[in-house]
Amino acid sequence: MMQNEELAKQLPTYGRRVKFTPERVQQIRNLVEQGKSREEIAELIGVAVRSLTVSCSRLAISVRRLDSSHPPLPLRGVGGSTGPSQRKK
Repeated sequence: MMQNEELAKQLPTYGRRVKFTPERVQQIRNLVEQGKSREEIAELIGVAVRSLTVSCSRLAISVRRLDSSHPPLPLRGVGGSTGPSQRKK
């Protein structure tokens, strides 16, 4: 966890205010654990959804929620499926 806090401090600011402080990163982690959506988290911390998504990606925080209304997509090449490179000629 300390590694992510150090990474948060290293993100370039280029003269802009730092939006993702270590405290803010922990708040995001807590909100994700509570099941909040990207849109809800972004609104709560006062950033754009895209900014939240990109920064969380850099910090290895998954802000994707599994949608129970859609079944998970099957993995390619698993279960004997034959892709173009595996077909017999």
